Amino acid sequence: MPRIDKLLSKIDILPLPVNTFFGVIVYQPGGTYGPRVQEHYQLVVVYSGQAVIHLDGQPHKLEEEEVALLKPGHYEYFEFAKDAPTHHSWCHFHWHLDDSLTQLLETFPFKLPLSDHMKTLIDLGLALHRDHHSLSPTSQHLAAAAFWEFASLAAMSSATSPYGRLPKPLQRVQSFVTSNYQHELTLAKLSGVAHVTPEHLVRLFRQHLGITPMRYVWQIRAQQGVSYLRHTGLSIERIALGCGFKTAAHFSRTIKAQYGQTPLEMRQESIKLDILNAAIDR
Repeated sequence: MPRIDKLLSKIDILPLPVNTFFGVIVYQPGGTYGPRVQEHYQLVVVYSGQAVIHLDGQPHKLEEEEVALLKPGHYEYFEFAKDAPTHHSWCHFHWHLDDSLTQLLETFPFKLPLSDHMKTLIDLGLALHRDHHSLSPTSQHLAAAAFWEFASLAAMSSATSPYGRLPKPLQRVQSFVTSNYQHELTLAKLSGVAHVTPEHLVRLFRQHLGITPMRYVWQIRAQQGVSYLRHTGLSIERIALGCGFKTAAHFSRTIKAQYGQTPLEMRQESIKLDILNAAIDR
């Protein structure tokens, strides 16, 4: 089974997506949509109500405050809750992926809990749509960041655990760190969230993820920092402080150690990829 850091490093070198579009709709009780064959990638969020998405004839339930990633080439049919309206949004995007990344995405779970960060990204995309800027470069950055958020959470989920579904204490810590990585976190605080002793939490992390709890925290901070480097114009110092690093120098050392590039090199590479991608799509 691939290690988490290797999974995320493969995902994070992608160029920006094209043909991005954000949308929102409320389906009345008993509503349906489709059938259709999915042509691109699409993140689907349910805020209230429920959706049953039939993929190639197999039903998959999407509950309130959950997000699903739909992939190209699948036959889809949507059924919405019969007893209440279903409020949901989507982020549609097209991406040129190589075979290895396509195969990697197939290992991800169908759905995940909706994180605060994902909700913010989708809301910003919807605001652009309302202002008729859904096809702008900013929309591309938001779609990429939303996909990266899903990929980051998926890579930490049961799909990549060598022992199957992760124990509840680890799930609690993952959810907490994802929403609080920018704050000061300690082993004692994480063990309190997990409802186990610090020693037991360390054992669980080593057994299921191959790293310590605090190493996991710094990986999440670094991953979020890389996402901001690639998908925003924020200064390196502002990104570092916003992701829980004490200084820009600490952030730079961590990124260099984990990814083999400095933040500046990573941002310059991202700009080159954007230019190349734009030239290919002309």
